[in-house]
Amino acid sequence: MDMQTEITLLKGELEEVQSTLAKKEKMLEIYERQAKFDAVTGLGSTNSYIEYLGSLNVRALSSIGIILSDINGMQLFNQKYGKEYGTEILKKIADTFLAAFEGHSVFRIGSDEIGIICENITKEDFNNRFQKAKLGLLSTDGEGISAGAKFVENPTDLDQIIKETEILLQKEKEKYHENKQRRGTRANFAALKQLMDDINNKRYEVYLQPKVDCKTGKLSGAEALARFKNSENLYVLPKNFVPSLERESLIRYLDIFVFEEVCRLIALWKIKGYDIVPLSFNFSKVTLLEPNIVKMVHNIHANYKIPKELLEIEVMESASNSEIEDIENVVKEFNAEGFSVALDGFGTQHVSLAMLIMLDVQRIKLDRKLISDIDVNEKSRVVAEHAVKMGRALGLHVTAAGVENQEQYDILKNTECEELQGFLFDKPMSITDFEKKYML
Repeated sequence: MDMQTEITLLKGELEEVQSTLAKKEKMLEIYERQAKFDAVTGLGSTNSYIEYLGSLNVRALSSIGIILSDINGMQLFNQKYGKEYGTEILKKIADTFLAAFEGHSVFRIGSDEIGIICENITKEDFNNRFQKAKLGLLSTDGEGISAGAKFVENPTDLDQIIKETEILLQKEKEKYHENKQRRGTRANFAALKQLMDDINNKRYEVYLQPKVDCKTGKLSGAEALARFKNSENLYVLPKNFVPSLERESLIRYLDIFVFEEVCRLIALWKIKGYDIVPLSFNFSKVTLLEPNIVKMVHNIHANYKIPKELLEIEVMESASNSEIEDIENVVKEFNAEGFSVALDGFGTQHVSLAMLIMLDVQRIKLDRKLISDIDVNEKSRVVAEHAVKMGRALGLHVTAAGVENQEQYDILKNTECEELQGFLFDKPMSITDFEKKYML
């Protein structure tokens, strides 16, 4: 074999060795990445989480924020709709956390669990990012997440902080299961997807029904009501879609949509220089019992910077005895945040007086059924008059709904009722029509 041939062979062998080494290096890179990152979500892997905690010197930090979360009902969701769809939900939740906690460490630490660690973060920033994530998850299919969040300044014991966060997560998980049993049904995910699509495609609109001052008959406020436009572009009344949303425990998504639309509208009126009247909106029992609903409302309101006295939450009175205590706590939290709460539909359910006593509301709204025949039924008139008198004696504002004729109006004018609402004054109308008639 001549020298040139030998050199050529050696060159070929060298190239083969180099190619093999390159392939091994590439495989090693893949293995290392798989060890560091979760292949499905792109989050840090469980191994990375463990290594991160092992190397973290918390005493060197000014603060630390830790969140441990668990995706609710993921196993049942996979069984019902398939793992492929479940994986898409997991990815969306992971993306939401990554966006909210950009610049911080986010890990997938179990099949349905995500952990977040924020170093040297302020408490306000930590809480705002957490609320941003939860708001982002509202549009994600599924039953949401349970999460424990812990913020500590000048941390010293990482194990203790994690342990306390795990306890908070467990409490949230227990609340989820309790609420699930209380609702008696799981959300229909296909229905949820349809609802969110309808909201995004503007099939749901907000209408306003005027309220007037009982003594002067002048505009004093309005109630925001949802209207649905079907495939034939015909408007559907709430009585034809709200009950099904309540049964599916999906009404909270519509309630939050209406609330944000109200905030956006008032902010717009402020820019236009209109004389703004207060707007009320309804929160169902399901919405009130949603974990962290007060924080959610707080953060949405913060985006619009409008006076809270222009907002009023109307709470329906139909609740069981076991639910009243939970609703009582939520109402107290809303009051502490500066939001006014009205007890809607007062006077028709057996729990009315119990809720009136327990709930720290600022207004009662007499149900239309109580008002509908006060002009022809003496008993109804007496009951309505005494309901007004009782409300005023308790220091509450009183609104009467369902006023439809002048005789009813005249009777209520002779009471201490402050505000009236009903077809006698005006029907619910589009925002555009309301502005033309009352704001310009």
